[in-house]
Amino acid sequence: MPFHKRITGFLLLSAFLLSSAVLSAEEPEEQEEEVGFRVLVLYPEEDLEAGMTWTLALYTEHSEPNQVTILAPPFTDMIFLDRMLKGPRMVGVDIHDHRDEKTEGEPPNERWTVTEFHFTLNSPGTLSFDSFTVITPLGQIKTEPFEVIIELPKETVERPHHRFSWQGVPAQLKIGESAVVVLSLAGRYRTLPHLPDSGHFIPMVPPGHIFEFIPLSPDEMNTGIALKIRLIPLTATPLTLDRRMFTYDNSTFEVPSMRIPVSRQTAEMPVREGANVPFNSDAEDRPAITPAQSIPPFPSLKNAVSVHDKLYTKHRAECEKIFNTAKDLWERGSSADSLAVLRRNERDHQAGIIIAIVRREAEQALGITGTNSEKKDNPFFTRRNKPRPAIVRETTVHQIPDLSGAEITRFREGQPVLVLSENDRSVLSGRGMSWLQVITNDSAGSTGWIPEEKIIYY
Repeated sequence: MPFHKRITGFLLLSAFLLSSAVLSAEEPEEQEEEVGFRVLVLYPEEDLEAGMTWTLALYTEHSEPNQVTILAPPFTDMIFLDRMLKGPRMVGVDIHDHRDEKTEGEPPNERWTVTEFHFTLNSPGTLSFDSFTVITPLGQIKTEPFEVIIELPKETVERPHHRFSWQGVPAQLKIGESAVVVLSLAGRYRTLPHLPDSGHFIPMVPPGHIFEFIPLSPDEMNTGIALKIRLIPLTATPLTLDRRMFTYDNSTFEVPSMRIPVSRQTAEMPVREGANVPFNSDAEDRPAITPAQSIPPFPSLKNAVSVHDKLYTKHRAECEKIFNTAKDLWERGSSADSLAVLRRNERDHQAGIIIAIVRREAEQALGITGTNSEKKDNPFFTRRNKPRPAIVRETTVHQIPDLSGAEITRFREGQPVLVLSENDRSVLSGRGMSWLQVITNDSAGSTGWIPEEKIIYY
């Protein structure tokens, strides 16, 4: 039976499948030769109601998840992508293989790659999906478009509406000053409603400002506090947050707008030199720094030389070349590239301990603290899918590889990270963006998905 025809078999899977539908996976029309793997699309198709969660799974006949790339079609406003998971799974396959005769007896167990898309169904109607494109080293396959019907909830009840208010908002701020504001429930409650985690309340940071998201204590959460932010303006532009509304757990949450005027200091500086601002507190869209904007000065080489005078004397010419290269990038506004140069030589050069001192001082000047030092590679030890070190440019970190996904945090320019697996990437079609999962190379170890274009390898 030709592979591009409909597959009518049944997968002996876990209870996750429920009443799943199996769709065919067909090759692109222009491709005549058969592809050496199969793709099955499975999902519950009955009793779907607005407000419920729904999982769509792509089973790919390929044993290595890091070699499977999924190009997803654009998703409509009828659904919200909560997260995407990909990994290996052993399945019992009872399907007529187009390459062999029917297998007698018990179906064999095979290792496949499963990619799950977990959605929230936002509204009733006919939900249409265009083709997913699945790519492996053996070629690519496009699944058939399909539709499912989302019904109105059988029991419609009035959705609770919870309003919040900003507390501690200052009448005005100056450049470099900070203020802590708190977002908490407005009004009186006999019993506090169940609030989503603080990530749902995090706003988009306006250009020219730094937000540090302060962890909440259990007591604070029990009093209805949803978010606590330390604000630091970098430019003399008003700090403005728009009003937001979102739904969670069948409730509506309303976050009010906020506006704080910002004035200049006597001598304007974009950020206080040496300010202890965490790695995740910078704004994504802060304008690129240029020499005319009075950036923090690049560290001197004197401190490092005074600590390791003999080592510096031995490698003086090389150390000065590395230092001058990094300094030139820094002063031209490329602080991330400058830190990449320092970290690469900290790891690879015989005088790396000297470069490490300069690198730490440069990070502290940008407000990046608590980072791990570089370790020299062991030539006798290699590990498959070893995390690859990199520096990132300013960017928002998402829980899933999608711009519509929840924002976990924000990386500031120059944050060191480890790319968990360069091959385990997600590409969203229609948006022209490739994502990679990273973990911060520091004591916090925060992880999430960022656009690949924000990564500088070294």
